[in-house]
Amino acid sequence: MAGPIQDIIARYQADMRAIDREATGRLIESYRRVYDDIRAKVESLAGRALGEGPEAVLTATQLRNLSEYKDMMATIQREMQRYGAVVDDVVGAAQEKAVNSGAAAARQMILELFPEAARGSIVGVLQRMPREAVIALVGALREDSPLASITLARWGDKAAKQIGEQLVKGLVTGIGSRKTAREILKALDPALGMPLSKALTIARTETNRAFRSATRETYRRNPHVVKGWIWYANIDGEPEPCLACLAMHGTKHDMDETLDDHPNGRCTMLAITPSFEELGIEGVDEPDRTVETGEEWFNRQPEERQREMMGEQRYELWKQGNLDFEDMATTHHSDEWGDSIGVRPI
Repeated sequence: MAGPIQDIIARYQADMRAIDREATGRLIESYRRVYDDIRAKVESLAGRALGEGPEAVLTATQLRNLSEYKDMMATIQREMQRYGAVVDDVVGAAQEKAVNSGAAAARQMILELFPEAARGSIVGVLQRMPREAVIALVGALREDSPLASITLARWGDKAAKQIGEQLVKGLVTGIGSRKTAREILKALDPALGMPLSKALTIARTETNRAFRSATRETYRRNPHVVKGWIWYANIDGEPEPCLACLAMHGTKHDMDETLDDHPNGRCTMLAITPSFEELGIEGVDEPDRTVETGEEWFNRQPEERQREMMGEQRYELWKQGNLDFEDMATTHHSDEWGDSIGVRPI
């Protein structure tokens, strides 16, 4: 199965990248003010700590007792709660766009599997997702998501504690090793950037999940022309799929199964349709609906690339027949991300 189907996938993946860029831009712009406010409080705390004198070495407990530390923690908690609300709004808006895109992609992929002469009659019976169904699906996605607790309810307290602890550790270490305020603050940048990194991962993961859920829901609404789905990894796009996604690529699934991709994953679902004979369409040759498996694709790659993707130990086990390709993937569960596939440890 190639050509038009891959073109449809590429087109809607481009739509998803556009949705992702818009959400990313909003999240970054909103976080700039958060970052500036928190950094100002960190600078105040660092200045006070360094102002104790060149020979002073403050303990973590002494730092926490400073009024500047308490002021910093209050600011972090307040700003993280505000930013959590922004993340919630941005993700919700992106999910609605992704649901519409996923439903449209599903319809296009279904139609492409039928001869052009028959598409008019298929369109007539193809069930769409009405506006209220789109809204209901977005709401269900947000309520059911393990990530929901990260954004609003726990964002303030948890983020404040994590950032605060990292800042205290960095300050104690920096002051103890006689670093300058600039050196200390530079070392703390990763901690200050952690909430933004988390927000971007949440947005991308939930948006892609919305796209897949809408695709599956559209298939589910059309059992007369869809009887299952095929796991399709982004084998010809960027970024390159991980080994777990590659192992799942081309596998067939029933409609009651979900595609549980990993965070930031971009896999999608291709429809499995009945044959023309099953549908009563006569006089038309059956198209080749074969999807190359991930293993078949991997076998075509140069050895150097295979080693790079697998790593030396896993590659040698696979090459010697001690590790099946399909066993590269396994399902993990976490309270934060829910069920997701990942590379099986050796």
